[in-house]
Amino acid sequence: SPNSETSPREKMYAITTTYPEDPRAPFYDPSKSTMTPLAKLYIKRDKIIPKNCDDSFLTAQLDVSENTEDTTRGKIYNKHEKMPHNTYRSM
Repeated sequence: SPNSETSPREKMYAITTTYPEDPRAPFYDPSKSTMTPLAKLYIKRDKIIPKNCDDSFLTAQLDVSENTEDTTRGKIYNKHEKMPHNTYRSM
């Protein structure tokens, strides 16, 4: 099967119109040098929302949120440290 794993594993290559050189390959077309796009993505901007605060205020808010996150998260234990018995950690 063309989709089966090879042993030893082959290196990965970019799919082009001539590689893999197999007429059953979905993009194989020796008459073309570039592939036809599979899809096109269109992004439309509705509006720009102006920011109402200066950069120093935004930086201060970011610092506050980062510091708060550190204090509420608690200690992160590595695999060599023992956790106290009354501490629970979800995984």
